[in-house]
Amino acid sequence: MNLHSASETVAPHQPAVPVSNGTLAMWMFLTTEAMFFAALVGTWIVVRSTAGDAWPDQNMVHVNLLYGILNTVVLLASGVAAWFAARSAERKDAGRARHWMLVTILLGSAFLGIKGYEYFEKHELGLVNLGQPGLVHDRADAIYVSAVGATVKERLLHDSGLTADETGSLELIQQGLVAWTSSQAGRTSDPGYQQAVFDCLATLIFPVGDTATSAAFLVDEKSSLGSDLQGLLETRKRQEVKLAGLQQKMAAETSATAKDEATAITLELSGINLKIVRTEARIRALDRFAPGISSGSGGINVVEHLRLPVVVPGGRSWSSTWLLLTGMHALHMVAGLLAWLMILPIRNPALFSATVGNCARYWHFVDVVWIVIFLVVYCL
Repeated sequence: MNLHSASETVAPHQPAVPVSNGTLAMWMFLTTEAMFFAALVGTWIVVRSTAGDAWPDQNMVHVNLLYGILNTVVLLASGVAAWFAARSAERKDAGRARHWMLVTILLGSAFLGIKGYEYFEKHELGLVNLGQPGLVHDRADAIYVSAVGATVKERLLHDSGLTADETGSLELIQQGLVAWTSSQAGRTSDPGYQQAVFDCLATLIFPVGDTATSAAFLVDEKSSLGSDLQGLLETRKRQEVKLAGLQQKMAAETSATAKDEATAITLELSGINLKIVRTEARIRALDRFAPGISSGSGGINVVEHLRLPVVVPGGRSWSSTWLLLTGMHALHMVAGLLAWLMILPIRNPALFSATVGNCARYWHFVDVVWIVIFLVVYCL
């Protein structure tokens, strides 16, 4: 006997969520990604707000608003292309969908190219630590001077790709800037003068903030060095004449007094020659590197592209959070581009339409994340 009456009907199966399993999985994945980027953006905001005045402004770290605007326009244009690709795939127009996918890939690659140039520029200026820890320092002090000296020495010893001009610049920096700064700072008990010497080295390498004080200090120092050098040369000449007379006297007769005096003068001349070499190196270094900060064209890292340690107050926190935030977004861009490339050869119409739609949703999410990054990094 049939247990069901003739009037009973079986309702068709209805899914719990009115989307496909693939679409539901994508939305769940994007939810976790939203939480991930919310943590990164929150970290940036917290670090910046707690840093106060120690946080570097955009000019100090060469954050170019034009690059941010250009990247935003390019990425939004790629988002429009991704939308057209998804719409074409829904309409079973695979040819047009692939056309818009290629446009999306090209625009996304352009975005990464601009971002890559930003990374390269900041790496060359010494503003980010890519494989070279301790490149950014918060203040100019003895530790900073040691870091500059170690970097110069390391490059001179192990960088085989240096040109003759780069090698000459590094040697002049080692003699006329690093060694001179260490010597001057070690000889004084005046903390104000000592800090001025440290600040001048940092300014010559990468000028930030108020450079007028360091520029005026260097002008006065160069004028004083000229007088000092002239005095040293005259003293050396007098002592050389005196030493020559003593040597003639010792050649004519044996004199213990003349011999002792000649020995003392020889030692004195050795010290004078060392001072002359250091002073001449300092004057050459100032002649070559100081005009950059006076004219506003930039310091050694800007003009010479030597990638030396720099002093940027709050720069360590900035470089770490900037790399983390923009780098994670760039990695997601790379993942999206790889996904588009993997979808291109799919020939199954249903699978092609579904995957294009999900990849477009991911791409739009990446667009939204970039807009947030652009606002907090480039605009605020």
